[in-house]
Amino acid sequence: MIKRVVTITGEVEVLGDKINYFIENELIEKEYVSDVKIIENYRSAQTKESYLVGGGTWTHYTVYYTAFIYITED
Repeated sequence: MIKRVVTITGEVEVLGDKINYFIENELIEKEYVSDVKIIENYRSAQTKESYLVGGGTWTHYTVYYTAFIYITED
């Protein structure tokens, strides 16, 4: 039976590190992870001006994800 659910949000590059840190340091004795679900939370767009010949603009998207970590106990 699920004891609690922990949510962690971040960019895809650091989300794995945050999940691993939680598992290594935050679980108490007799707890273990029964499931992890990751969903796309939101996107952030930044439009910049190009300084190359011809000019123009470009858009950089940053995608944020949320991980739901399901914790159970023996």
